[in-house]
Order: sequence, then C-alpha cells, then structure tokens
Amino acid sequence: MGSILFMWFLCLWWSLTATANNSTSDHQRPLPYYLLEELPANTLIGNVVVDAKLSDKYPAGVMGNLSYHIFKQVNERGVTVGLFDVDQSTGILKTAVRIDRDEICPKKENCLIYLDIMVYPPQYYHLIETVVDVLDINDHVPTFAESEVFLRVTESARPGAILDLPEAADPDGADYGIEHYELVSSTSKFELRTNSLPQPTDIKLVIKEKLDCKEANFYQFRLVAYDGGEPPKFGSVLINIEIIHDLDNGDDGGGDGGSTKLDNATYEIFVLENTPLGTTIGKISGKDLNFEHNATLYYRFTESTNQSYGQLFGIVHHTGGLFLKRTLDYEITPKYVLSVAVSDDDSMPLPTHVRIIVQVEDDNDHAPEITVDTQSPSGEATISEKANTGTFVAKVSVNDADENENGKVRCLLDGAGSFQILESGVQEYQILTAIELTRDLPRSQNLKIMCHDLGKNPMSSTAEVTVTLTKANYSPPSFSKTTYTATIVENNQIGETVAVVHAADPDEGQNGEVRYKLQNDIMDMFSVHPTSGILTTNIVLDHENTRTMDIKVVAFDLGMPVSLSATATVLLTVIDVDDEIPEFTQEFFAFGTFENQPPGADVGVVTANDDDSPPYNQFTYHLIGGTDDAVDLFSMNSLTGHIYTKLALDRETRPVYYMTAMVRSLTDLTHTSTASVTIYVADKNDNKPTITWPTESNNTVYISDKLPPNTEVARVRAFDGDLGSNGKLAYSIRGGGSDLFAVDLATGVLTTKPGVSLSTYDAVDLVIQVKDHGFPRLSSASALHVIINSSVSYAGSRRPMNVIYTNNNTTIIVSLTSASLILIFLLIVAIVLIKKQQQEKKAKSYANNVQPNTMASGRLESQTMLAVREDAPDGRESCGAECLGVREQNLLHASLPISAACYTEHRNGCLQMLTDETDNILDIKQSEPNLQYGCQNFKNPSKLKIPDVVKELDSEQSRKQSPMVESLSTNPTSLHGFPVGSMNNFKAPVPQEVKGLEYHCNSCLPTNPYSSSLLMANTDV
Repeated sequence: MGSILFMWFLCLWWSLTATANNSTSDHQRPLPYYLLEELPANTLIGNVVVDAKLSDKYPAGVMGNLSYHIFKQVNERGVTVGLFDVDQSTGILKTAVRIDRDEICPKKENCLIYLDIMVYPPQYYHLIETVVDVLDINDHVPTFAESEVFLRVTESARPGAILDLPEAADPDGADYGIEHYELVSSTSKFELRTNSLPQPTDIKLVIKEKLDCKEANFYQFRLVAYDGGEPPKFGSVLINIEIIHDLDNGDDGGGDGGSTKLDNATYEIFVLENTPLGTTIGKISGKDLNFEHNATLYYRFTESTNQSYGQLFGIVHHTGGLFLKRTLDYEITPKYVLSVAVSDDDSMPLPTHVRIIVQVEDDNDHAPEITVDTQSPSGEATISEKANTGTFVAKVSVNDADENENGKVRCLLDGAGSFQILESGVQEYQILTAIELTRDLPRSQNLKIMCHDLGKNPMSSTAEVTVTLTKANYSPPSFSKTTYTATIVENNQIGETVAVVHAADPDEGQNGEVRYKLQNDIMDMFSVHPTSGILTTNIVLDHENTRTMDIKVVAFDLGMPVSLSATATVLLTVIDVDDEIPEFTQEFFAFGTFENQPPGADVGVVTANDDDSPPYNQFTYHLIGGTDDAVDLFSMNSLTGHIYTKLALDRETRPVYYMTAMVRSLTDLTHTSTASVTIYVADKNDNKPTITWPTESNNTVYISDKLPPNTEVARVRAFDGDLGSNGKLAYSIRGGGSDLFAVDLATGVLTTKPGVSLSTYDAVDLVIQVKDHGFPRLSSASALHVIINSSVSYAGSRRPMNVIYTNNNTTIIVSLTSASLILIFLLIVAIVLIKKQQQEKKAKSYANNVQPNTMASGRLESQTMLAVREDAPDGRESCGAECLGVREQNLLHASLPISAACYTEHRNGCLQMLTDETDNILDIKQSEPNLQYGCQNFKNPSKLKIPDVVKELDSEQSRKQSPMVESLSTNPTSLHGFPVGSMNNFKAPVPQEVKGLEYHCNSCLPTNPYSSSLLMANTDV
C-alpha cells in the first residue's frame, strides 16, 4: 500500500507539472491529469480553477460567484462513465468511486477519460476540457485455468512437431500483463515457442529430438508465466507428456511437424459489422499428406483462442469454415486474431497451426447522440429578458460511435430567430443569444436541435430545449437611510439589539426580495437578521477598548443570474459606565529628602490612571498607613499626589520610612487601589564630632622622658553620628605642643616627634581638635595634659601603657592597675574560648541541619571578606575595588577557597559598611540617594570579618530572636551557609562598649542603580 501511495503522489506531481507546461501552449488543449487505479473514492486529482488559471480570466469579485459542474465524462469510445466529481464551489476534482483500470480499459495501453467541466453562471460561461489518464498498477498475478495438464504423443512424431500449451491470464494492462513464458525442464527433447505480439500468445511446445518410448515414455516439466512487474509476479502449470509406442515408426510426418499441408499459414478476412450471426465469413483449406491412411482433416480453435473468442466465432471441424456466433461491433473491437489447429483423423494427431486475422469494417449504424446541458433540474434554460447578444443559453454535446465520416456530425438550430448555435469544439456546440433580448419577446420558446452525421447513408437525431425569459433585475435595494446612528451601554448582553435597518427593491419576484448581511471584517462582533434587518451583538463591548464603530450592512436582492446590492453604515457609540478601578502607575514608589528641612518640603509625587471616560475617571490620593508614626510625619495632596513633610526629619533618628498610598474613585468609593511608598532621609552635616577621650574628667596621661621619637603616646577617641564624609573625622593639635607631639590625621594616634628631647619638660598641655569632612565642616576640641616624668619607666621598644594618675600614690595605682589588667586579660581569654566553642557547635549544627552541602568540610568557622565591589548597570566596573585599595585578582590566594555572591539594589546610593577598630563588619547597608560621598580605602580589606550573627541568621525564627536585626530580604540567597539577602539596612548588634567605630564606603554613584558584589573566602579553623 505504501508503494501505491508513493506512485499516486508521483502521479499528482506529474499532473501538476504537465498542467504547468501546458499553460505555455495552446489553451484549447485539455488539462492533463494522471491517476493510479485502485485509489479510494474522494482521492484528490487536481484543482481545475487553479490549473485553468481562471483568476487571470475573471476579476476577484466574480471568482467568488462562480460554480463548476461536470457536463460530460466519457471514455475513449465515447461511453459515458461516472468516475469523477468536481466540487461546485472550489473546482477541486476528485474520484467518485474506486477505479479499476482493468475493468474500464481492459488490455489497453492507455486508459483516457475525457471530462468537460463548465463554469457557471451563464454570463461567465467557460468550458474547461480535461483528460485523466488512469495508470495501471501490477495488482494481478498470472494464472492458468488448470494447475496440471496431460498430453499424449506417439513416438513417431518427427522433430518440429508442435503441441498446444495453455495460456496464462493476467487482467493487467500492457505494462504489467504477461511478458514472457519459461519452460522449466530437465530434458532437451522439447522447446517453447510463442508468437511475437506485444504480449505472447499461442504457446507451443516444439519437439526438438526423435522420441523413443523405450528410452523414456513420460516427461514432466513446468510452464511459468511472468508479468512485466518489478519484481515480476508469476504463475505456473505442471505439464505431463506420455509417449505412446507406434508400430509404424517410419518417416511419415510433414508440414510444421504433423502430416497436414495448408494452402496459407495466415488468412486475413474482412467482415462488415452487424453481419448476421451464422454467416460464414471464411474457410481454411489444406490436404493430408498421409492420404492413404487418413484422408480427412480436422479443424479446431486453439485453447487460448477458444477461451477468448469462442463465444463470437465458430469453425466447422471437417470443412474449416469460419462462421459468426454473434454480431460483431466495430466500435467495440475492430480486429481479432484467431489461431486454428489443423490435424488429420489419426488416433494421435499432431496439429498444424494457422493464423486468422479478422478485420471488422465500420458500418454507419449509429445515429448521433445529443446531450443538452442547461444546468437546471427541470432541463429548461433560463435567461434574463435583457440579456445581451452572445449570452450563453445551453451547451450541446454530440457523440457518434461510428468512425471516420460516419462519426462526424453537423448540428443546426431550427427556427433560431433570437438564438443561434455555434460550434465550440469537437462535437461540441453552444446555444447563444443572437440579438439583444427585450421584455417584449415571448416568455418561453422551444428550440429544436437537429444533428446528422456525414456517412454515405447519413443518420440524424433531434433534441429540444425550452428557453424561459426571466424578469430582469433592474434596480438594486435602497436603504431608508445611508447612515444610521445607534448607542449601546458597555458590558452589554450578547444578542442585544443595536439598530434596525431597512431597504426596499422595486423589482418583481425574487429580483425584489431583499436580504441583509454584514461585511466580513465585522461578522465576529455583530449579526444581522437576513430578512428583518435587526442588528445584534455577538460579543460584550468595552468602552475602554472600543468607543465608536462603523458597521457596514449590505442589502442584496435575489435576482438571477446577477444579484444587485447596496450598503449602509451604522455609526455605533459605546457608552461608558464606571467599571474601571483607578490604578497607580507603579507598584512601588521611592523618594529621597534631606534631613532638617522645614515642614512642607516637597518629597515627591505618586501618579495613577483611571481608564474610564469623564466623569468616571476622577479620583483622589491618600496616605493610609505606614511603619510607626510615618503617616504623622508626612502629608499628601489629594488631587495631585504630591507628598510633603509635616516636621523636620532627623536621619540619625530614622533613616527610612515605609508607607501605603491609596487612590479612590470619586464616583464609586469602592473602587480603590494601593501602592507602597518608601522615603529615604538623606544625611546633612548636622552633628559635631563627639570626643570620648580625652574628656574633662579623664584627660591626663603620664609618659617617660625617655620615649624615643615616633613612639605612640595615646590614641584620641571620637565619633560622628553623620554618614559618609559628614562622619569622616580628621585629628589635629591646636595651639601649643605641636612641636613636641604629632597626631595622625586619620587615626588620632598621638606620637612623639623626632629631634625633640622631653627631659626638659615636666608637663605639656595640648588642645586636640577633631573635624569632620562635611560642608560646612564641624569640629570639637578637648584638652589633654601630658605629664613627663623620669620616674616612669620605659622598657625598650615596649609600648608604654597609657596611665591616668589621679593622686600622688603612683606606685599603688600602677600596681593595682597592672593587677586589674592581668585579671581582665585572663577573663577575656576565658570568654573568647567559651564563645569559640559555642560558635563551633552552632556552625556544625547549621552545616548538618540546614545546608550540609554548602561547605567542603561541614564546618563554618569564619568568613573572610576579600573585596566589596559595585558594578555599573552597563557592565563597567566602578571604583569599588579602588576604594578597597586592592584588585580582585590579587586576592585569589591558593590557600583560600574563594567564592562570590552578588545582589542587586534597584535603588540609588552606594554600599556602606560599619567596622570597628579591628575591622569586624558590624553593619552593611545601602546609603540614601542623591548624595555624593568620597571614598576611603580600607586599612586592611583582606581581614574584614563577617560577624557571627550573620552566620546565624538562617531562618525566620533566628531573625525573630535577634531584635537588633532590623530587616532582611524576604528571599535571601545563601552564601556558604548564611543568608546574604539585599543587605539593605542590614544591621548586626553593635556592643556599646566597642570603641573606634568607623564607616567606610566604596563607590558612590547615586544617579543609577548598581549591583554590589561581595567576594568571600572560607577559612576552615
């Protein structure tokens, strides 16, 4: 079945190719199609509309009104067949039944079916001639009538004598019919002989050598018939030959191996068709060479001839007379080839064969057959009373089965008058109007068609057709208005009436009957009743999507053959209702404002939209909630959405506020929506530096006069509550003493100056000044008394303790102080060891229970921050690495497993870290927007430590247990066992006793969002 389908696709391609090639030649040639036999009904053959290129003949508006009909389908003999159908609207040609080529065209080399397909209506009449070549497939196997044959021959038969063998039958056509025979035998006594026709017939077995029953009295072999398939199919018959002993074994044979001599080896007989049955049409003559023994000859058809033509011909066995058993018909078979075996009356005769060719001559025995097609069930032709000259009325097809002049036909129209008949093809005619018709002509006329052939004794036929004139369609429908206006409220019900249109037509009958339809582009949305003109909705309309529509309604009449139409417009307005909710333009709003601004400062504006039309699109803004007292500190303009401050804000008190804004419709108070508002308070330099040492109650230091140059004497302690450069401090000595001592600008470390001898001084009073880097710069000062005494010991390079003396019992105080320091040191060591053990237990518990696969060793002892970097949105690296004073590649030490974590803050600002003097990170946060901070390099960026509290924040429960942690990302990412999150406003607990807190930042580019990267390393302790 697969091979058959493949061949069918090949044929279809062949059909399309042939059609395309024919398009460049004479357009009168039929469209060729090719079809394999035995395909199921409804098999696609082709599209005659496309292949005939009707779109080149008719405009697009006409193509949709055309219909297609098969007027005639006949075989090569002119016999009507019903093998194909054509779709009346598309022109697609398909099979109507399963076609058996071997039945409709038996043994034919070609099997051609001719079709005439007509294009209607009459004013667009066109004839498409097509021919379908039904191709054979090898669907039959050669078969013999019997499975086994028995023959007898005397041993006296001479070499060259012939025996008849049975023929195989194969209904397939010439390509797949019997191609050759093969004799499968183990003896050389016999050979196979066939004739040279396209398909072998008259299968003969020839005796090649002298037979001797003493040598072998029985032979058996197989005759195999092969067809022309690839691979060939075959069938076989078993041949049995018995050799009979002959007492007279002399040389008494002759002819073709027998004892008969014929006058001719081939006879040709001519007989007129319709000759009566029983008529003798010829005779075979000959004589017996063994006259003394057998004087009578015996005539018979060979087995194959008797099977094929025994019902048509007979032969007189003892005279050789050939006679008719049935009347012959030239139109069915014009030629017959018969084979006759002639033998004597011997008991074991060997026949001689003669070939008879019977040529059937044509007689003018068929009258023309007339077929009239009006494409009307009644058979009447209808035409408009105002049809123009040359308008098509009907198609006439004539068929005469006779040949040559006997089959040629001429047709006339009797009493033509207003009509004429013209030849349109071979045996094809058209009846057309001869004049321009008017309404004054008779409504009905009978036309008589007369056709005759051109034979010596011509035969004729007649046919009649009734032509009815129909009322002409003079006027198109007319609408009562060319433009209708209508309104409908949105959210309508499906099927709701929009408008009613009306049109009238003054014509009579169906020419005046009006129907309504919509143009195609609007049919999904609306419907119009075909007779009442009521326009209804198919969908629910939405004012916000469609506010007005132009609906085109077409009114057409039922006139034939041409319908007339008119168009009107319905202008539809969709009325709005308050069905839309005002929506904020953003889900989140973020603003920034500086601290210390007076009440009424403009913070920012939120915006919203309502898709309704006025007055339903009006709304107001409101602040409805927030964290703590946020709503009490801000106000919102209900009409514009502007947000203002009610009080002066202090960043140091609170750096960020979270609120909820609401927008409410004025026409429906239930229509509301909300958005989140975040306000960041930006820092101003409003805090002076606070000096925690020296203070008024603790401002004296004792040193030895033997201190060498650049020796640390003391460390000034100070802090500033502001951020960035506003909180960055600079230390200096104001007034006297600067010639003896120097203070580090950044660290506040007080050291001795080189080239100065302290032994000449008993005491020095210094004024230490601390300034920030804000604008304007603010400062604080504190007095420091330095007592220089030779009694204070100095132990080489050992750093002296800063000792504060409050009385003269120096020794006692020093001793007590030393003992206290030793005790404190021991306590600190004990606390550190206990804390370390607790940390190890917590890290192991986390690694085992929370994320056992995040660490190679299963323990997390510490995390070392190697770098903090901020990247610009376009991929450019900012100055983050430079702020840290290192390059990322310099940090990749082989001894540390490096890992990186990134987070993105879609807010303006930069990353900040709060560290103590030992560089432990105590706070990581995103700074407020609209600020420009300077950068300060980390003193030792490779040793910044993530505090333990960060490692422990791995669950919601732990966050609840750590109240000092103000906020974390709701979806934190895990960085080697602890959540990093957005880092925004992240705070770890800061022990108040820790001194020397410092803020550092990397890049600060507030105008765009930046992503910050933390480069981390695990150290496994």
